Amino acid sequence: MFQRFEKNIIDSGLAHLSDRLVVGLSGGADSVALVHLLHRAGFMLIAAHCNFGLRQGESDEDEEFVRSFAAQLNIELNVKRFETMDYAARHRVSIQVAARELRYAWFEQLRQEKHCQAVAVGHHADDQLETFFINLIRGSGIGGLKAMRAKNGHIIRPLLDFRREEIETYLQQNNLSWRDDSSNTETKYLRNQLRHWVLPAFQQIGSDVTEGILNSLGWLQQDAGLFEYFIRIERERLLKRKENVWVIEKAGWMEEDWAGSLLFGLLAQFGFKGALITAILRAIPQQAGTRFYSATHCITMARNELSIEEISYVQRCYSELIQPETRLISSPLHIGIEVFENHPEIILKQPNSIALLDFDSLKFPLKIRLLKKGDRFQPFGVQGSRLVSDFLTDLHISRVQKEKQLLLADAEDTVLWIPGLRINGQFAIGKKTKTIWKATLMG
Repeated sequence: MFQRFEKNIIDSGLAHLSDRLVVGLSGGADSVALVHLLHRAGFMLIAAHCNFGLRQGESDEDEEFVRSFAAQLNIELNVKRFETMDYAARHRVSIQVAARELRYAWFEQLRQEKHCQAVAVGHHADDQLETFFINLIRGSGIGGLKAMRAKNGHIIRPLLDFRREEIETYLQQNNLSWRDDSSNTETKYLRNQLRHWVLPAFQQIGSDVTEGILNSLGWLQQDAGLFEYFIRIERERLLKRKENVWVIEKAGWMEEDWAGSLLFGLLAQFGFKGALITAILRAIPQQAGTRFYSATHCITMARNELSIEEISYVQRCYSELIQPETRLISSPLHIGIEVFENHPEIILKQPNSIALLDFDSLKFPLKIRLLKKGDRFQPFGVQGSRLVSDFLTDLHISRVQKEKQLLLADAEDTVLWIPGLRINGQFAIGKKTKTIWKATLMG
């Protein structure tokens, strides 16, 4: 494996032997193998370990292990501890997303501080397969299906051509130990479901099946490059600046089968994606004047064109009124809404990105608005009401962030939900609930 690894990394131009590299070292099999292979090949390494504090004593044991391993190889090790849960709450993202954002931001900071040319991470071929299927299930286009690139900016992935089995064999042959993350066995995560259920099923069909998928990924990456080239050309042709707005002429592309993909490519830079693109495409032939919002821009449908205008923060902190029949709002948050009858199998405890409220207790129209002085609510699972400001303080949310905090309120301005954080328990569903109003905070 070492000879193929050494040849691949040099021939592909991922790195040169004169480069200094930051290398992620979690303690898992892939990161231990990567550090050992790079060190053996003669690279100057700065190892980086993230302690996210998510697995109690296990996280500290991982840290002790990597300290010992780095000392054995006599390489510099940097360790950073993160308040991952607090970060996830403040930024209204999942724990997995929070960990990824914190990790890569720190790696890039280290790269600059240590004057390194690249950051090496241990993603391998099995990770590539899992990422492909995750994006396939989520309905991604070619940009997501191409999965990970071996080189993306300053990030390099020298193990993408190697399977997990090869990596563990290399470790065993070189008498190297590693740490197993106990969360990798929990099948509540989609990635682990794919790892333990789906990919083994493909292996049973035949060993050449997964190799065929990996080959297809290689072609998809080339196709994605061609698509990006096409979008650059079409952006120059179709996207025009007129005074303070961007304009896209309707004529000449709407009738094409690939109009949705083109629109995605044209609007991605303005924050429009996913379901919003589909909604915009459907609205184009309809009456002029319809508007759609991303976090930063507003699209207005005109007779012959789409106009795209940047909106101020104050403007985008107020949405259209949410009526009982509303099923989607796009500004200032992207929220999908469902209304359905209660039934015994409904799980009361939901992720903070989902609000389950008693429909009959809601006073419509609802609205999304900024936090105001004196706002109170009863956090779900807690007795008595609290100032929303105090609740946010307990989550270590800064004063500046509080000023931008968005709330869901009813017609009487009562706080119903702090999206991504907590619902008002007074409006939570219960045994007497007949109809459920469900709001899902979407990416």
